[in-house]
Amino acid sequence: MRWVPPGEFIMGAPEDELGRNEREGPPHIVRLTRGFWLGETLCTEALWSALMNAGPSTERSRLPATGMDGAECETFLGRLNERMPDLRARLAREAEWEYACRAGTQGTRYGELDEIAWHAGNSGARKHDVGQKQANA
Repeated sequence: MRWVPPGEFIMGAPEDELGRNEREGPPHIVRLTRGFWLGETLCTEALWSALMNAGPSTERSRLPATGMDGAECETFLGRLNERMPDLRARLAREAEWEYACRAGTQGTRYGELDEIAWHAGNSGARKHDVGQKQANA
């Protein structure tokens, strides 16, 4: 887990930004008055399996857990909080997520796409272990 301190940032995307989604709306200042904890990487299959009693994963355990719906995620977080009550784990709110992802940057992304993310052009159409790409902060 990483602590994300309070702060403010410009949320949203300008109309002329390549790949902009209409839901992103115009850029506007958002102030987060409280810091929060955020997972350093995506949840792994190993952690998901351990908390959800799913048995051992058929794939490598450092791969990102995928394919679950919102209700399953809430169950997972409830079980995590039962084991670690002081954590008070929850899903990040949209503004928190964008603030953490931007990590003080203003652009569309914080580095070259191949260095920061697995995508259709570099993944070989498969999942990869978490934590292998350049961090944003």
